[in-house]
Amino acid sequence: MAGKKRLRKQRARRATSISSRHAMDAVMSRRDYRKKGVTLDKDIAGDLTFSRGEYLRRYEQMRAAMDKRGLACLVVTGNTGWFNGEQANLRYVTGLDIWLEPWFAVFPLQGDPVVFYKQGVFSQRGLSPTAPIALEGTPLKPGTGNGAYFEPFVAKKVKELGFDGKTVGLAIERVFPANALRELQKEVPHAKFVDADDLMNEVRLVKSAEEIKFYRRSGYCADKAMEALLDAVRPGVTERELYLAADNAAVLAGCNPGGFQLLGSGKWPTLGLLSLGTGRKLQRGEVFLNELTASYKGYCTQLAVPVWLGSAPHKDFLQFLEVNRAIYAAQFEAFRPGANNREIDQLGEKLAPQLSGGKLGSHFACQTLDFERSFEHPSVDLEPGIGFILMPWIHHTEPGKFVGHGLGNTVMCTAGEPLLLNKSRQCLVMVD
Repeated sequence: MAGKKRLRKQRARRATSISSRHAMDAVMSRRDYRKKGVTLDKDIAGDLTFSRGEYLRRYEQMRAAMDKRGLACLVVTGNTGWFNGEQANLRYVTGLDIWLEPWFAVFPLQGDPVVFYKQGVFSQRGLSPTAPIALEGTPLKPGTGNGAYFEPFVAKKVKELGFDGKTVGLAIERVFPANALRELQKEVPHAKFVDADDLMNEVRLVKSAEEIKFYRRSGYCADKAMEALLDAVRPGVTERELYLAADNAAVLAGCNPGGFQLLGSGKWPTLGLLSLGTGRKLQRGEVFLNELTASYKGYCTQLAVPVWLGSAPHKDFLQFLEVNRAIYAAQFEAFRPGANNREIDQLGEKLAPQLSGGKLGSHFACQTLDFERSFEHPSVDLEPGIGFILMPWIHHTEPGKFVGHGLGNTVMCTAGEPLLLNKSRQCLVMVD
């Protein structure tokens, strides 16, 4: 009992102190900030791929979870929604990126998994998964020139494997197409279909050493996007131009184009919520806020570095930023094995009103690295290999004033100090 009390006291001290690692200059000029460019570590350079052993590890964990839940089979699907995040489970199983239509994989408790692809002229190219999974082509939909026709063949495979009367998991029900479910119900009418969301969340939660390399590469991509963004910021440039500068740099570093880059500019503290960029031109005497997302082969990190255009930042903005920095630093120190992410969020709820005299609040900071689930804020006890985007949401208690992110980073839990996946410094960048 005494040991638990000492542990709680140690965590409390860490949670209320600002780490020396983050005790950097609160404000820097763009030139000073950019003197140290981010470099790519050799072990994460090139076109990263997962080993066969990594997929076998995943398959073993999936089957253990299936056996625990009494599932005979999983039918895995995905789509390109949520900036390609909704294909995360399919990519996790197959190692493939889908194109346009939802793809499917059948993953039995026993036996070899199979992924279905469209036997069209275009879709046969580039299918060379390192995952130990069979490829099965389906003909085009009758009456179309290049239409996918997965659903009846997926259902027939489930029947062929003998799963009528068994429990089949849909991975996941939230994005599972209705026409595919109808085909399954027709072919295996006595099967019981259940949502496998909790199963996939469980097996994907703790990241392997190979996955952490992908996250580190993603962090590098976000850093390069931030460098390009800061180089492009000036009075007269539009938010949309800045979006393109950041996204293009992320693509050149290895990401797919069309990322989730949120931007916002205006007078403090009445600028609106961040968006995907508008035609609005930045002006001197304004703040420019950002939330950059890098997705390297589905492994996402986020980064935010605030910018002030002009020579004299608004004093209320400096208070906002100092509160933001203090919350971030306290939450970073608390990001250790055994802590719960909701407890870490509560540090912000406590500190924001204390440090601002009741002017500011903060409801959450921790958002899951599994991008399509980032708004869900599940309750998670930390252990090495679990990561979160650590980006405090700060809001004014007075209506009509800014709510959103000022600064933030992405961190991975280790046995000791958290691993920073982004190397960009967390401070206000001044652009005169």
